[in-house]
Amino acid sequence: MTMQSFAVSLPTTTVSPIRLAGIPHILFETWADLSPESTAVSGENGTLTYLEVEQRANRIANALRSAGVQKDDLVALFLERGPDLVCALIGILKAGAAFVALDPKTPKEALARVFDSVDCKFLLSRSTLTAGLPPTSARVLLLDDDAWLSRQPVSRPTSLAGPHDPACVLFTSGSSGKPKAVLYLHRNLAVRFSNTTRVSGFDQFSVFAQSSPVTSIDAIDEILLPLVNGGCTAILPYDTVTNPHRLIESLTTHSVTHILLVPSLLRVILAAAEDLHTNLAALRTWIIGGEPLTSALTCQFYEQLPGAALINFYGLTEGDATYHVTSPGFHYDTNVPIGRPVQDTRVYLLDENLKAVPDGQAGEICLAGEGLSHKYLNCPELNAERWVSNPFATDGSYARLFRTGDTGRVNSDGQIEYLGRRGRLIKVRGFCVELDEVEAVLAQHPAVDQGVAVAKQPGGKGDASSRHQMFIMAYAVLKHGEAISSDDLREFLQDRLPDHALPSMIFFLDALPLSANGKIDFYALSQLELVEREECETGLVNKSSLPSS
Repeated sequence: MTMQSFAVSLPTTTVSPIRLAGIPHILFETWADLSPESTAVSGENGTLTYLEVEQRANRIANALRSAGVQKDDLVALFLERGPDLVCALIGILKAGAAFVALDPKTPKEALARVFDSVDCKFLLSRSTLTAGLPPTSARVLLLDDDAWLSRQPVSRPTSLAGPHDPACVLFTSGSSGKPKAVLYLHRNLAVRFSNTTRVSGFDQFSVFAQSSPVTSIDAIDEILLPLVNGGCTAILPYDTVTNPHRLIESLTTHSVTHILLVPSLLRVILAAAEDLHTNLAALRTWIIGGEPLTSALTCQFYEQLPGAALINFYGLTEGDATYHVTSPGFHYDTNVPIGRPVQDTRVYLLDENLKAVPDGQAGEICLAGEGLSHKYLNCPELNAERWVSNPFATDGSYARLFRTGDTGRVNSDGQIEYLGRRGRLIKVRGFCVELDEVEAVLAQHPAVDQGVAVAKQPGGKGDASSRHQMFIMAYAVLKHGEAISSDDLREFLQDRLPDHALPSMIFFLDALPLSANGKIDFYALSQLELVEREECETGLVNKSSLPSS
């Protein structure tokens, strides 16, 4: 199969109503009118119907407008996962603004970098959470301020947003130490939801588990995709998601039919119980993303859940691209392929000169399509680097090409195999991490002179699939005369980096090893890791000198 034919999107026989509408919250309103008493949100504290979500979201939208929120404003959303988050998210869209998803678990200094990256004029939260906010110029509005919110009408405000207006801003790791703000338009989200709906078979009788961090694109799928299809989103608390037995119980209680998760979480679920096919009989669609899916894990899945479907999705915060529906009994020589393009998306494997590579050879995965995000906010140089003119566009469509930084190749079956990251952007537990960002934060400590972060994979022990669980190691050189304890450095990093970006181990060195051309000698660093691996399985260690090479 040639690269040119591979780049053509899959044919369709019908046009999704989600795609036609182009505005997700209007699709939600349609279902609120059609089936107001249907369950829209379920959680630990009960359920909300479509009518209840609609009225709460309308009240929030009217309150935001009364507070001065205007069309296309950015409104930060600082709420824990739950019904409030769902209603507030839709309310912001109804007000004509775009939401900026923030996580109350994020350290203050990391939040401060977010506020430095985008201009949020308003912030929506609760009084119990505001202590976790850094200083901000945004006007803080509280959902538990009865004097402000309760007097607002529950009538539906006139919609101000169009398909090509901003809908949301999400963040992904940035090499300068500042996160990159990814902007989605309403049209981008609508096409994205249409693609996932088509692949996953989600409908008005389905229940999607909301288990991902609220700042991720996955959480937006888990919340909004059900509500534009007339289905239900089941909110699973953080403590439930991190406990496999409670997670299985919650999935059963809420009759969840669809879940989106990384392979490492799937592995934990499969190991937690042997009767999953009975307890999770309703859970028919498992969507994998964020990490490579191994053949061994796929086989284990079908041994325990023979009646379910396992779909391997490939995408980034900037947008989804491909999928592969796995089959029971099929053995993959390498990792499970990431498959073929989703609807109305074109995928190209290109060399550094944006020329198509032959099938079987590695190339950078480049994407075109309206389901992708629009751009990075306030990053003109990065936009020019990552969003380029598509040399394969011939009719004016698919004119913009996004360079993912990932590499892949087309196998003998015409499927794309994912090969890994180019450069310094990696994935840890499904989250993108810029190693440059880790280094930038490490170097901010007043005692640190130099720091290097590298990606590693466990190997040699235990389950072979553990090799695909990427983690970060860091090496630090202290300034002359400075001293710092491991606990102090860990506390410093924890205040500035999300959990998934924290190094699993840190070595203190007298100097970083250099090669003959003056660059860092990563081989020497890898030798140090081998020498110390047995005594450094966890935590921070000190090492004053490198092994001779």
